Amino acid sequence: MRPWWFLPAASALFGCVCFNPVPEIDPTVDASKAGGGGDASLTVDSGSDGGAGDAGPQCRVASDCPWLPSDAGLYYPCPNSGGMSCIDGRCIFECDSGRACETDAGSHCLLCRSPVEKTDCGATVCSAIWTCRMQVFSSTCAQGPVEGASFDVIRQPDCSWKVAVPDGGPVVGGYWDLDVGQSFGTFPGVEGTCVGRDLFTGVPRMQWSCPGGCNFIEMGCE
Repeated sequence: MRPWWFLPAASALFGCVCFNPVPEIDPTVDASKAGGGGDASLTVDSGSDGGAGDAGPQCRVASDCPWLPSDAGLYYPCPNSGGMSCIDGRCIFECDSGRACETDAGSHCLLCRSPVEKTDCGATVCSAIWTCRMQVFSSTCAQGPVEGASFDVIRQPDCSWKVAVPDGGPVVGGYWDLDVGQSFGTFPGVEGTCVGRDLFTGVPRMQWSCPGGCNFIEMGCE
């Protein structure tokens, strides 16, 4: 995800687009355990427990996942019909279907072993702190990133992003950008790792796929 680069220009023309500072908190927070009040320490699951706590992994390969019917109400501008993947041991519905991957928050990498072995990583040193306002405008999530929800997103020196309640609220999630227009991280109300992809629609917009049938489109950050 990258900041809305034209915010400074827009501010000059139409008035200030401003965000209150967010307190410095560990950029990695466990959104599945954050109840909107506290900065639990999120680390994106490395796959050891499938991102499901004591429940154990749901899957090891995409074929372990039950198919989610195309009429499940998901909004997916996919180049194909999309399908199931296994990310950190949890089943998700995404455009890049058929993947089996684990995340490594320490190295900011997504390690996929099928359908082909592939490792995608992001930058680990960033010189500037940026903030953008994420607005969820299409969602199938039962809680957290529901339609109409908004979050402040703040880039950190290690290139991770904090996801916080707007206007100085607590940190409730976090994610990392990869170098291929994709991201991975956690969001409040979602148990497990989400994967995102830039939509390149002319405005900052991303599509996120999460466990539990939670999928959403956000605008304002990419």
